[in-house]
Amino acid sequence: MVGNNTGATVEPGEPQHAGVGDGHSVWWRWRAPASGYVTISPASNSYAPVVTVYTGPAVSNLSALAYSPAGTVTFSAAEGTIYHIAVDGTGGWEGSFKLNLVLSTIRLTQPSQGAAFYLGSPITLAASTTPVDGNGIYVDFFADGQFVGSAPRLPLATITWTNAGLGPHSLTASTTDRRGTTRWSAPVGIRVRPLNDDSPMRLFSKD
Repeated sequence: MVGNNTGATVEPGEPQHAGVGDGHSVWWRWRAPASGYVTISPASNSYAPVVTVYTGPAVSNLSALAYSPAGTVTFSAAEGTIYHIAVDGTGGWEGSFKLNLVLSTIRLTQPSQGAAFYLGSPITLAASTTPVDGNGIYVDFFADGQFVGSAPRLPLATITWTNAGLGPHSLTASTTDRRGTTRWSAPVGIRVRPLNDDSPMRLFSKD
């Protein structure tokens, strides 16, 4: 997505993007070719503009799905759905920019969202992929943004995480193709609890 918002203005009924846009917006219309997790981020050496992703039938009747005042947004897309992507600036900024849109179908199949584990218990991390995710050979696993292991991609990438600390953790997986494009899974939240915690196992939500 290469663009330039120099001289751009707002349309009647257009919302303020991410609550900080100053009215120099340009738009893209994107139809998801498959269901998956989407990352929109500034290319190297590009300005990081305000980005908001919407669904809806008209500029005056939109629902914000994801937004960022600094260029990087993520959201779950449904195959065939049309998304409206607005790019704006702040502080009177106008100029050129380049954004990369990457659709990923890599998905953590284990553990499930909200799962709870006792301290010291081995935790199986597994991820599935599809051809949409390129020709990478391995899947990398991360906990709270830190690398915890890697496994061959097919048929199902699996590792065992043995040193998880107490508390909540956000798990993700990624695969990088031979062109260097990395595709990420949606995050999955889990909790690790003390061995002497006898309270009922409750689902954990990061919200």
